[in-house]
Amino acid sequence: MKVCRIMANKLFRVLKAFSIVIWLFPIFIIKQSWSFHYSVSTILLILGSFFICILFGTISLILTSYLGKEMPIYEVKSIENADTVFLPIYFSFIVLAFSVGTMSQLFIAGFLVFCVLVFARWQFFNPLYLIFGYHCYYVVTNNGVKHIVICKKELKTPKNIQLEHLRRINNTTFIEKERLI
Repeated sequence: MKVCRIMANKLFRVLKAFSIVIWLFPIFIIKQSWSFHYSVSTILLILGSFFICILFGTISLILTSYLGKEMPIYEVKSIENADTVFLPIYFSFIVLAFSVGTMSQLFIAGFLVFCVLVFARWQFFNPLYLIFGYHCYYVVTNNGVKHIVICKKELKTPKNIQLEHLRRINNTTFIEKERLI
């Protein structure tokens, strides 16, 4: 069972990184086809690539149900919304997609970003999760430990917070999952 959790975590990290990096491609396609006279094939390519991005983001979110369960967090000292902290990082990917000139440059840049996301282990929040209603919070417990919690609940004050269905993404990052998506 523990081996399954470890494999799910590794697969989650790879798919999560891929679901973030893959957004470079539809943006690049839009840049390359930048005109007011899109052909049907260009529009289908753009829509198809957006669908693939959403599909991989959804799969990574579904995989969180197979990550290891964690103890609930009840005693919360402070809460801070972290959605806006991570968005500039993802906007830099958009700038990257608009700044590369060729598809080979995009593949090289995408591969490097993918490696950084997988090995640096900081890719815990995917902007697509905002569309699914998730938010990212810094949660500091009464013993001073700072966690990142991704959940659908709107956390405003530390009083009466019950984060019960947590899944471990890494040592300091958790996602609350009661059911699939």
